[in-house]
Amino acid sequence: MKSLLEKIAFGEWTTVKFSKWLWRSDIRVLNALRCFLVWLYRIIFTWRTARAALFTVAALVTLIAVGYTVENWRGHRAWIQAKRTMEANGETLDISGFIPPPVPDEQNFAMARPWSDAPGGDYLRLNFNHGAYQGMFHLLAHPYDNEGIFLPPSKMRQSAFGNMAESIPIDLKVWQQYYRDARAEAMKHSPKSEYDLFPIPDQPGNSAEDVLLALSRFDDGLRQLREAGRRPYSRFPVRYEDGFKMQIRHYGVIQSPSGVLRLRALAELELGREDAAYEEVKLQFRLAAAIQNEPLFIAHELRAGIISTALSTIWQGAAAHRWSDNHLAEFQSELEKLDFLHDYDRGMRFNRVLAFQAFQYMKRTRDLEYFNAISHNLEGQLQLDHFNRWAKTYRYMPAGWFDQNASEFEKSTRPLSECRLHTSASSVDIEDWRRRLSEAKVGPIVENPYQFLATSYLVYPKISWRSTRTSQAFFHAEALVRMGRIACALERYRLVHGDYPKKLEFLIPQGISSLPVDVFNGGPLHYQAIDADHFLLYSIGWNGRDDGGKGSERHDAYGMDRSEGDWVWKYPES
Repeated sequence: MKSLLEKIAFGEWTTVKFSKWLWRSDIRVLNALRCFLVWLYRIIFTWRTARAALFTVAALVTLIAVGYTVENWRGHRAWIQAKRTMEANGETLDISGFIPPPVPDEQNFAMARPWSDAPGGDYLRLNFNHGAYQGMFHLLAHPYDNEGIFLPPSKMRQSAFGNMAESIPIDLKVWQQYYRDARAEAMKHSPKSEYDLFPIPDQPGNSAEDVLLALSRFDDGLRQLREAGRRPYSRFPVRYEDGFKMQIRHYGVIQSPSGVLRLRALAELELGREDAAYEEVKLQFRLAAAIQNEPLFIAHELRAGIISTALSTIWQGAAAHRWSDNHLAEFQSELEKLDFLHDYDRGMRFNRVLAFQAFQYMKRTRDLEYFNAISHNLEGQLQLDHFNRWAKTYRYMPAGWFDQNASEFEKSTRPLSECRLHTSASSVDIEDWRRRLSEAKVGPIVENPYQFLATSYLVYPKISWRSTRTSQAFFHAEALVRMGRIACALERYRLVHGDYPKKLEFLIPQGISSLPVDVFNGGPLHYQAIDADHFLLYSIGWNGRDDGGKGSERHDAYGMDRSEGDWVWKYPES
C-alpha cells in the first residue's frame, strides 16, 4: 500500500513538473516567435526595403506597360501595312460602299407580301412559322409524320431531280407516284400527317396534271411572289452595318420556291402550255434578281443555285424543243445580265470587310459573344478547348493582338479575294486559282496570340474561305449561264433553219451579239452539231483539260464530283 502511494505521489510530482516545463517552453517559443517577427519587421519595413519594394513594383508595372505598348505598336504597324496593301489592290474597308441604297416602299419587292405579313410589319420578326412562311415551298412531304413513319426521297433522287451533267431529265411520273404514296401513307394514321398537305385525284391520271394539282398547295404563296415581282426594285431591310450581328430573314422564301417552279414549268411544258411554263421560269429569274444587289457572299450562293435550277428547266424544255423564239430571246436577255465571277469577288471582299469590322469591334468592346460565335469548326461545333484557353485573357490582352490577327487574316485571305487575275478579265486562270487555293493559309486553329482569332474566323462555318466546292459552284453557274446563252441562240437558229449550225460563229449577229468565252481559259467553248435534234456544247471544266465533252464519272456525298471531266450541255439521246 505504501509503495502504491509513493508511486502515485511520484506520478503527480512528475506531471506537475512536466506541465511547468511545457508552460515555460511555450513561453520561450512565443518569445522566440515575437523576437523573430520584430527582427523581420525591422529588416523589411525600413526605408531601404520600402524603396526596393516600390522599385520592384514600379519596374514590374513599367515592364507590363512597355510590353503592352510594344505589342500595340507592332499590331498597329501590321494593320496599317495591311490596309495599305488592300487600298493598293482597290479594296475598301468602308462597309457603306457595299450597302445597297434605299428604295421607295411602293416600288420595293421586299415591302410586298409575304414579307409584309410579319407581325407588326417588322422584318426582324419574320419566322418560318408565320403566314406565307408556314410550310414554305417544300416539294417533298415532311420526312417524318406524327407516328415517326419515314418515306425516304433518296430512292427517287436521280429521275426525280434530274441531272443536266449526265443528261438525265426529270420524270414527272416519279413525282406523281410519290405524292400518291405520300397520301396513302398519311391515310394510315390519325390524325393525318403532313403528307396529306398535297392534294391528289382519287385515281391517277396524266402525270403532269396530277403534279400540278399536288403543287396547287403553293398557289397562294406563288401568287404573292408574282405580285411582288412586278415592283421594279428590291431592298430588304437588312442592317449590314451591324456586321456579324445582322439579321437575315428572307433567304428561305427566296430560295425555296425554285424547285416548285421547275416542276410546275416542266408539267406545263408537257401539257403544251409553253407561256405558262415561261412565266414560272421568269419568276425564278425575278427571285434571283431580288437579292442581286446584296453584298453578302451567301446571297450570291443562293442566286447561283436558283439560276442553275432555272437553267435546268430551260435545258429540259429546249431538249424537247418546246420554247418559242420569244421565250428563248427573253431567256438570253436575262442570262446576259448575270456575272457570277463578279459576284464571287464582291461577296468575298465584303466577307473580308465584315471580318475586319469584327476584329475592330472585339478590340473595342472585348465582347465574348463574337469570339464565342467564331470559335466553331466547319461542322458548327464549338471548339471548347480553344474558346476556354483564350477567353480567360480575352478581356485583358493588348489591343495590338487584335490588329495582328486582322493583319494575319488579310494575308491569309488575300489570294482568295478575287478569282480573276484582274477585274476586267472574263475568265479564270484555273491553274493559278488552284494554286492560290492550295497556298491560302486556311487550316486548323493556330494557338498563338497573333493568329488565334484569324484562324477561328477562317474556319467559321458560315464563311467558306477555302472551300473548293464553293468556288466550283460559282464557276459552274457562270459556265452554265454562258452555255445557256449559246444554247438559246442555237435553238433560235434551229427554229429558222431546221437544224443546228456547223459552227457557233454562224449565230452572229442574228442569234447572239458575241460568243461568250470559256470561263476557265478564255478560249471558245467547244461545240459540235450531232444531228437536227442534238448538239454537244461544253467547257473544259475544273481540271483545265479538254476531255472531249466527257463529264465526270465520279460522285461524292454532294453529287457529281466537278473536279474531273468537262462541264457539258447535252440533250438526252431519246
